Amino acid sequence: MHSFWADHWWLLIPLGAFAIPLAGIAMGAFATWLHHQSRNRALDALKIYAQQGREPPEELLHALGDGGEKWKWQAKYAAAEAVSAAAAGATAQATGSSRWTNPEAIRAQTEFYAAKAAARAARWRSREPIRRWNNAIFLAVCGGALYFAAQHYARDAVLSDRLYVGAVIVGALAAASVLAAILATLFRPE
Repeated sequence: MHSFWADHWWLLIPLGAFAIPLAGIAMGAFATWLHHQSRNRALDALKIYAQQGREPPEELLHALGDGGEKWKWQAKYAAAEAVSAAAAGATAQATGSSRWTNPEAIRAQTEFYAAKAAARAARWRSREPIRRWNNAIFLAVCGGALYFAAQHYARDAVLSDRLYVGAVIVGALAAASVLAAILATLFRPE
């Protein structure tokens, strides 16, 4: 085993490069777990308010999401666009100034773009499990291709061994990606 690493010192470079995505997968799983825990705590607090018959604070409801309406971001986007257009048009017409010099028009545009960014972020958060599954499938296919090439297309033993090592490394990444995809599916961000 000692001579293997002496002969194949170059393997430390791809192993180091593959450590970065593995750390990202671990951090993503940890962040998903933390999000799940905070939502569970918020639900426990909401249960206490419901048992006492009191109205929960707005911050608690905001921590739980948009009240169960899955695509509420679309309504927010349309409402922000309408408010922005109305405010910009009314203030520009009343003061005779352009939308670039009127503070109200600038504020309305800022609110519009903030609502648009929040809608885009909600859309991408809802697609996170799909992205994780795509990554897992891609890595599994790449690992299988490397294994198949090591079995059938490597003429010499050195190339075959290198392809096997590559297949093991990519296979480990595929397994980690499958685990991350399962966690992202089970603890789906809202």
